[in-house]
Amino acid sequence: MSTLPSRRRFLTLLAAAGVAPTLASRCAAATERSGSPRVIVVGAGIAGLAAAASLEKAGVATRVLEARDRRGGRIWTSRAIGGIPLDLGASWIHGDQGPDGEGSPIYELAQKHGIATVPFDYEDVALYGAGRRLYSDSDAAGYEAGMERLTGRIEALAESRREARLPDIPLARAIEQILEELEPSARVERELLNAVNHTIEHEFANSAEKLSLFHFDSADAPEGVDRLFPGGYDQIVDVIARDVPDIRLNTPVKRIEVKDDEVMVHAASGVERAEHVLCTIPIGVLKAGKVTFDPPLAGDHARAIKLLSVGALDKLYVRYDEPFWNDEETAVIDWVGDPPGRWSEHVNVLKVFGKPLLLSFNAGAYAAELARKDDPTVLAEATAAYRAMFGDKAVPDRPAAYLRTNWATDPWALGSYSSFGVGSSRATIEAFGEAHEDRLHFAGEHTSPAHPATVHGAYQSGVDAAKRILSELE
Repeated sequence: MSTLPSRRRFLTLLAAAGVAPTLASRCAAATERSGSPRVIVVGAGIAGLAAAASLEKAGVATRVLEARDRRGGRIWTSRAIGGIPLDLGASWIHGDQGPDGEGSPIYELAQKHGIATVPFDYEDVALYGAGRRLYSDSDAAGYEAGMERLTGRIEALAESRREARLPDIPLARAIEQILEELEPSARVERELLNAVNHTIEHEFANSAEKLSLFHFDSADAPEGVDRLFPGGYDQIVDVIARDVPDIRLNTPVKRIEVKDDEVMVHAASGVERAEHVLCTIPIGVLKAGKVTFDPPLAGDHARAIKLLSVGALDKLYVRYDEPFWNDEETAVIDWVGDPPGRWSEHVNVLKVFGKPLLLSFNAGAYAAELARKDDPTVLAEATAAYRAMFGDKAVPDRPAAYLRTNWATDPWALGSYSSFGVGSSRATIEAFGEAHEDRLHFAGEHTSPAHPATVHGAYQSGVDAAKRILSELE
């Protein structure tokens, strides 16, 4: 099988070129403890649970308020298709090593608790184009060379704008400009640009129109091997939650009020009081203003919420009685179709977990379009794409079973994860490291300057926030 440039390879090239200056747990009954907590954590996602566990281990009574009927937030593992654990939100451990050779905190948790993981190779990919043909080795070499030229072009354009003291622009405008400069005969490079466009949208769960040219890839690249959980990501949620005795589900928060000597959290169940509050509400919900703050967030906090962007990366799992795809031994199946970016990335669950399923991704503007369509329409569009790749006769009219996500309309997420919008940078995110009115703190993937949009970034942000709160309580 040809080794073709993968999403991870593209991001590695971006980092090398210097483009950057630099997510169902099993439903569980709520556990409750009498008495007043010293700290309230809003949100039982990975960041909130990590913080609460750290505080409890330090002897600080902590209460977690969660709007959903389950723990985990954007980690959500379903077993609705034949009992197979299928992650609808976060799926990957992005790098099983941390900085300086230390282990990823998520991988360390998996190893400590005997949770199985399997390596995932992004470069184990088959690429289909128009006409249902598999690109050859020579095309793969052309794509690799074209990718290197493209990353150089993006960096050169970004650098020229910085030197000219021109403002940041949407990444889409930069790609459009590069396309206009290409010779009409540059087929592979033109197709590569289309492929890169969907690769970017899938990696950052957003359309290129909403991403910063200067900083869209400012996060640190993951180190080590990426991994998946055959038994589901919710296993990680479960082991962390063991150390959190007071989790109250079905308790949405409406308002957080900071006083001189306490914080009042106005929830559906009533008013909760504590010395400090940690807000792990997702960036999409913050941007929509679904939770109000008194006094209102201002300065760098308000600016960060405004400038950071959020989009959607949605999944469709489809199970068939017999696999029809041609590449049963390939982990990733990509398609450069027309129009580009639609049904362009698929994970062969048969190869990864030995189950006859395909996992198809859509992101950005097309994910938003699909969000407005019903299941039969989405399945029909998926079937049309599969037939364009594998042939009309090979693909049944309907799958035997399916699961579909729609993170943009999930009221407790309103998007998949954060990304660097135009005018934002790592410095924008760093604002969340400071407390609001000394008693309101923040954590979550959108508060991690180095590792936004990742589970390990969210987890570490919770641990770090707990440390800051402990220092205030001393």
